[in-house]
Amino acid sequence: MDFINITVWSENGNIFTNGAIKTKLVATVYKGAEDITDSIDPNRFNWIRQSSNPAGDSEWNSQHTAKGKSINITEKDVSRSANFLVEIDIPEELLF
Repeated sequence: MDFINITVWSENGNIFTNGAIKTKLVATVYKGAEDITDSIDPNRFNWIRQSSNPAGDSEWNSQHTAKGKSINITEKDVSRSANFLVEIDIPEELLF
């Protein structure tokens, strides 16, 4: 059985200063060495923000459910600092 590995990368780096935030986050799913991202329905990608504002995070998270393998992040998405994650509901047939 091959391992599933998920990577998230940012087109413009991962540290932004002085509110100059503009990047695209892209998730890639590997089964062993094979990229299986395009085999997964975009509605199975849920993006999550974690920051010091739980209420804002909850609202942001609800707006970024089923958004596909990439999202754009701007200064509107970050107040002070934030971490972004992706949860992917991988179909069982792709796991085995």
